[in-house]
Amino acid sequence: MILQTYSTTLTPEGISHVVKQVESDLQRRKHKASDIMSACVTLEDLLVILCQSAAEGEEAKVMIEKGIHRTLIRLSCKGERLLPEKMMQSPQLDVIGQEYSAEAENIIRQLVLGAYADRIKFRHSKGVNTFKVVVSKNQNAMLYETLIAIVSAVILGGLMRFTLPAGVCQAISYNLLEPLYILFLNAIKMIMAPLVFFSLASCVSGFSDLKTLGRTGSKVMGGYLFTTCLAIAFSYFVMTWFSFSPIDLSQFDLKPVEAASMGAVTLKDTLMDIIPSNFVEAFVKSNMMQIIFLSIMVGAAAASLDKRSEQITELISTMSALCTTITGYITRCMPLAVFGSFGSMVININGETFQTVAVWVVTVFISLLFLLLLYILLLAVVGRLNPFVFMRKYAGVMLAALSTSSSNATIPSALEACGKRLGISPQVYSFSIPLGATVNMNGTSVLYITLTFFLAAITGTAIDPGIMFSLITTIILVAMAAPGVPGGAIACEIMLLALVGAPVESIALVLGIMPLVEPFLTLVNVLSDGIVTAIVARREGKVDMEMYNS
Repeated sequence: MILQTYSTTLTPEGISHVVKQVESDLQRRKHKASDIMSACVTLEDLLVILCQSAAEGEEAKVMIEKGIHRTLIRLSCKGERLLPEKMMQSPQLDVIGQEYSAEAENIIRQLVLGAYADRIKFRHSKGVNTFKVVVSKNQNAMLYETLIAIVSAVILGGLMRFTLPAGVCQAISYNLLEPLYILFLNAIKMIMAPLVFFSLASCVSGFSDLKTLGRTGSKVMGGYLFTTCLAIAFSYFVMTWFSFSPIDLSQFDLKPVEAASMGAVTLKDTLMDIIPSNFVEAFVKSNMMQIIFLSIMVGAAAASLDKRSEQITELISTMSALCTTITGYITRCMPLAVFGSFGSMVININGETFQTVAVWVVTVFISLLFLLLLYILLLAVVGRLNPFVFMRKYAGVMLAALSTSSSNATIPSALEACGKRLGISPQVYSFSIPLGATVNMNGTSVLYITLTFFLAAITGTAIDPGIMFSLITTIILVAMAAPGVPGGAIACEIMLLALVGAPVESIALVLGIMPLVEPFLTLVNVLSDGIVTAIVARREGKVDMEMYNS
């Protein structure tokens, strides 16, 4: 249903005016401030992009539409086909501000639109470019559906276990419940190799001009990489406190993977195995390190092709968006997979399995707690800032992370907190916050390292020191390219299990717990973005200390 329609010329004045009109309309309809801000920022940048293909004097139409599950903004304009990833190159349309060059503005605009990619849809039909921008939707839908699936599976499985003969229960589990999560896992395994390849290649090709932002940009990237390495190290340290023994997982159709086929057992052979002798074979065997090597090479080469670079980069970005969309379709079926997994587990569960999974959850939360304490220490020692003031003023962003389980959804509130409450210069936060939502996934790194070691241990899979090098390197790179969809980390985790030789079907053991853990992983992701931003700004002398301490 169309609620409101606006028309505007594609000039700085016209764009500014229609954005203010849309903002006022959304406020009148009682949308959340964070949703309004993110929608308006995206709308503004997309209108700038439309200028590239629109004829002189052409007007754009902006419509606010409301559906059953979401409210969205539709903007369209006649013109030649324009891909969403194509950034505006005209310096006269200064939307971000005078503190950046036109080239730097384009990079920041690309980061912002990349961070909001899950909210944007694009099509070109009959000579008209059309964007759809989601304003609001039920961010907790996946969590609620998963909880319903868990409760239903526990009730149904419990009733069958205590009222039906054991043979009947086993038949129902084998023929009805198990296929639900096996089909889900097969679908994830189908998409995981192209998903990681195109996501990482797109990331590399998109950030090839990072140097144009100068020393501040380099420090931000260095800070994100440093905190990711710390997250992996602390998680591994915590995992050494606990001992996991192989348990009975007969309810799952486990298919062991030969670790030697995924990578050699020595450091030398692992390094030698990174470069594949056959491009296609790396995908056929799902060799994670080889796929990552190929994606980095393709991304770097695409960014250096001069005149052809733009077309190749657009193609890679489009393929990344396509794979992410497919992953989103698959993960929408997660509640069904959780129902099948939990139902089968309840029928076959034993106390040992339940206790072991509970201990793994404890390791995750201990790792996250260690990281929170470490962030506070870094802010005080390296940044010379009062961490308690920061936590108090950044609390709203952290609550948004817990409620949405999405780093991208917290960008508007994070930008507002940095600029209006912490006194950080926009020269830092307008770049670092969108970038952090894309590449800085410390909480996700905690999940990868703890879950890989946990599932390897309970399935009796030994992780060789040579594989360790590949595993850690892979986690760092995959965390940067993890798809921004609910449950998207599962696709990457399956590849990590294949890398160490653990049965990928074992991940069904924790499918139902993931939506309960993800909000806290997102909290750590978002908090690390803010901490690094504050530290870099402080070191660069770009923090208004009077505002910070007020």
